[in-house]
Amino acid sequence: MTITHQKTIEQSRAWLIQAFFDQLTLHTYDAITVSSIAEQAQLSRRTFYRHFKTKDCCGKLKL
Repeated sequence: MTITHQKTIEQSRAWLIQAFFDQLTLHTYDAITVSSIAEQAQLSRRTFYRHFKTKDCCGKLKL
């Protein structure tokens, strides 16, 4: 894996985590969906699932 590829992976993960916490300021936890997190991060649901199993896993992390 190249350094550039690794940075892209880390950036995508950071965007997803940030999108999750941004969603929490606007919606209740139950109203947040994987699709809404991915959409806000401007990534696909597939990319979300490459990094996390569930939104619960994403929510347990902080930047």
